Amino acid sequence: MLRAAIAALRFDSKRGGLDKLGGEEWGVLLPMADQARLALPLGIRCRTSLPSEIRDRIDRNLEDNAARHRRAVAACRELRDALGARGIPFVFLKGLTHFPRFAERAEQRQQYDIDVYGGAENAGAIREAAAELGYEAIDRGRPSRTDHLPIMIRRTGWRWRGDYYDPEMPLHLEIHFRLWDEETEMFAAPGAEEFWNRREIREASGLAIPAFCLRDTFRYACRHAARHLLRGDLTAGHLYEIAHFLDTTAADDAFWGEWSGEPMPAEALAMRMARDCFGCRMHSKAEAIVAGLPPAVRKWFDLFALSPLIALARPNKDSLLLHLLLARGGRWKIAARRLWPPLPARYVRDPHASAGRAGWMDQTRFRARRALYHARALLPVVCSAARWVLSPRPLDCDSARAASEPQISAVKRS
Repeated sequence: MLRAAIAALRFDSKRGGLDKLGGEEWGVLLPMADQARLALPLGIRCRTSLPSEIRDRIDRNLEDNAARHRRAVAACRELRDALGARGIPFVFLKGLTHFPRFAERAEQRQQYDIDVYGGAENAGAIREAAAELGYEAIDRGRPSRTDHLPIMIRRTGWRWRGDYYDPEMPLHLEIHFRLWDEETEMFAAPGAEEFWNRREIREASGLAIPAFCLRDTFRYACRHAARHLLRGDLTAGHLYEIAHFLDTTAADDAFWGEWSGEPMPAEALAMRMARDCFGCRMHSKAEAIVAGLPPAVRKWFDLFALSPLIALARPNKDSLLLHLLLARGGRWKIAARRLWPPLPARYVRDPHASAGRAGWMDQTRFRARRALYHARALLPVVCSAARWVLSPRPLDCDSARAASEPQISAVKRS
């Protein structure tokens, strides 16, 4: 059913088809769109195709999200001032820096955390400053393969109530110490060492914040999406923002003229997937970057581009094959990690309201849900591998995209 939302948000379509969905189908689609961060874009770009009750509900979500945005601005101002007072160099990642170009208006973006980066040498100092502001780390009992220190939160007493737009939902803090984990991804993403030298002060929602330049902000957004793509937890909304950026800069020669011809494998992955899934326009420089992907990787996109976005509805691990194609070694480690990934030692429930130690029943339910998800995804792995073997030659890109474009009629049959 999530295919319907993706199809409606394509930049090369007339956004039709949603008006053919009934109440029962919306009852399935809307919660998925909330989780995938596509509900607000649907309410903005597809208003005329939405039933009145769905439109009214998303309008309320937009109002609540605007309130959340104001809280994010205040929290970023507080953190900026605290780090500035200590003389700690840093930049904000994602969040407020994803405007303009990533969305029509800043308050229409969903933001659940504050990401900062100061390099490995400043991560400890940033953590100490955050602790003085009342943030504390969540201990999950096992090191995870992340690019940031353990997530930091404030104990505000808030509890999750099933509302992705709850104005009272606190933002958590992620302190990044690297921009790409080559040891885990098993291939390089060159150029990140220059990002720090091109940082600047940008204005976002009336707040002057340190950030990477717009070009590097986009490159990091692509790398962030590529990382989640390869690890099997890509959020459709993040990819939609990249498609929005590509579409709005498709004719911007001044912006793309600054780009060099160096290989950009991580950026190319995100750009290609954004184009295939959301039908965005691309500048010729972006097209050239995407064209640099190896033939086997282009074949994967021809066959499986939409699979990671619909994993919420149909569990699959098709991105595992993509990762194996890109890796320069350690393929068995990648396969083992993706086919049955280790769980955190502790399931953290309502950490803002308590120490976060869930009872044994909650731990059991959490582990059972994760085990069921991964078990359901194993058979599709075999089917996808067979599909790959039976399609030995790369497909024609244009015909493949036309054949794989999600159609509402197909959605209804599923």
